[in-house]
Amino acid sequence: MDETKVLVLAELYWPQGGGAELATHLILKKLQKTGKFQITVLTGVKNVEKVDGIKYIYTPHLKPRPKPLLWLFVDYMCRTKYFRKLLKEHDVVYIPRIAYPAIPHVKKSGKVVVHLHNYQPVTYHSVYSSIDENLNNPIKFEELEHQSIMRSIAVGFLRGINNLVKYWLLQADKIVCVSRKQKEILVKHIPELAKKVEVISNPPPEVPSIEKIVQNPPVFLYASGDSYVKGFTMVLRAIFALEKRRTRAKFILIGKYSDKTLAILNKLHSMIKYVEVKYKGRMEHTELLKLHREAWGLLFPSILEEPLPYTVIESMVARTLPIASKVGGVPEIVEGTKAEEYMF
Repeated sequence: MDETKVLVLAELYWPQGGGAELATHLILKKLQKTGKFQITVLTGVKNVEKVDGIKYIYTPHLKPRPKPLLWLFVDYMCRTKYFRKLLKEHDVVYIPRIAYPAIPHVKKSGKVVVHLHNYQPVTYHSVYSSIDENLNNPIKFEELEHQSIMRSIAVGFLRGINNLVKYWLLQADKIVCVSRKQKEILVKHIPELAKKVEVISNPPPEVPSIEKIVQNPPVFLYASGDSYVKGFTMVLRAIFALEKRRTRAKFILIGKYSDKTLAILNKLHSMIKYVEVKYKGRMEHTELLKLHREAWGLLFPSILEEPLPYTVIESMVARTLPIASKVGGVPEIVEGTKAEEYMF
């Protein structure tokens, strides 16, 4: 039986990016192992974690840039002789990020599958919240998340072009959502896509065997930086609540934190006695996984409808209890486990 030839269009590729890029990497690895696919990845980054047997091609056309510019470059790329030649050599085009302008070009001669890891078809800024619907307005989102007037003005002018995403996706052969909740939200806003959508959960992460050494006081991980929408303010409230109760605990903060936040954290150290707060900043993924060895719990207080957060999946695999908000695909991850009792 002939191999199915798949062309992947990915602006970012693991270890660049986050959960979506990790999912793409793991999916392609599983497909490659079947021996039924011949895979080529066209990407905008040079340093990628390669899978044996998969061909990787760098192109500056897919270099990550602001969405309107990226979409212009993707459209231009699709009109080049080189890309048209690639299309003729492949049976299916797989789009795991937002290279959507390629869809109408591909459909002239082939099939296209889009894998959604966010809510780009629904909102220009690609996130969605049922907890605070103000965040579904990109202008309000920029104001709350980035405190940037210039970004708010920019998205105010640009958000209308997101209507193109619906036009592009309606031409796709299949659309993959990673959770039932993500599909529910997508179809609620764009019902015309219902017949094209299938729910396929992302493959579990490859977490090395971790020997748990949990001690007192309990250690809690928080890996989402000082993001408002990821719930950083809730973490701060939890720290102060435990301090007020004179409960000993240790919090390890991972991710990106602004200078302003770091100044607050430094001041915090002089104000608390019972709770220890350690700042780790950005870390390699493998180093982050090692922290699960001593962790009792993972804090995931996001107020966004996270499609299927790998942070929570990795926590479950590492036997670290996720203490998470009941958003997006989180209930589907912890369904039938003790962790259900700790959702809020």
